[in-house]
Amino acid sequence: MRPLLLALAMLACASPVHAQRKIREAFAADPAGFVRIQNIAGSVKVTGWDRDSITITGVVYDTPNERFEIMRSAGGVKMGIWDTTVEKVPPSTLEIRVPRRSRVWVRTGSSFIFVGGVAGTVDVNSIGGGVEVTGQPHEVFAESMTGEVFLDDVRASTARLKTVTGAIRIRGSITDVIATSIGGNIVVDGAAIDRGRFESVDGDVRFMGDLMRKATLDFINHAGAVEFSLPSNVDADFAVSTYQGTLQNDFPVKQHQANSKIKGSEITFSLGTGGAQVNVRTFKGRIIVRAGK
Repeated sequence: MRPLLLALAMLACASPVHAQRKIREAFAADPAGFVRIQNIAGSVKVTGWDRDSITITGVVYDTPNERFEIMRSAGGVKMGIWDTTVEKVPPSTLEIRVPRRSRVWVRTGSSFIFVGGVAGTVDVNSIGGGVEVTGQPHEVFAESMTGEVFLDDVRASTARLKTVTGAIRIRGSITDVIATSIGGNIVVDGAAIDRGRFESVDGDVRFMGDLMRKATLDFINHAGAVEFSLPSNVDADFAVSTYQGTLQNDFPVKQHQANSKIKGSEITFSLGTGGAQVNVRTFKGRIIVRAGK
């Protein structure tokens, strides 16, 4: 029995100890200051409000080498924990309210990130967790390797979105968008976009909804499909370039096609009276243009 107890004691000593703590803090803050957050695992929820103060609530896990800390300065606040010496940590859950004009920066390992109601710049990155942004941020920079990046009814001037295998979904009104992924699907669902570039290597790219009349949109793909579901009265000029891919166009319009052994097929056509400029380039993915109601 004694050898067994000794072995269990040694195992307990060798295992990392994570101390759980409840966080509840509130303090005054610069109405347009920075808020920087780091979390290894769990969730981070940031919500803007019309107060010049910050509140932080949740449950955090300290590691043997680091504690969750909140550091305030004249220009803003930093908070979080990022211990690279541990392989696994219990999930910490954070809910943070910040002044609406704050500049929010979040970095996590596997945490889900939500940011809403913030009018300043939003810059969020999760290695393995999903990201959701809503509201009217001035700019959005959002990245995830394997999680989904979702802009839900966002009103912004600029959005820069990246994933490796995670999906990207966009809803709202954005002046300038660049969305890139290697294997994830990109879906633009009823979004009003003036300038956009949507690029995936193997994932599909789908655009659903109307096109802004003066929009310029580029769709680039290697092997995935590029699909459009457009209203029947849409006004747009299409330029399609593909090497081994195919084009299916449900609109009854005349197409102009040029073939080359080097460049493949180059096809142009106009819908309605023309207007939005839509450029599509693929290597071997199919292109589908569907006519809705």
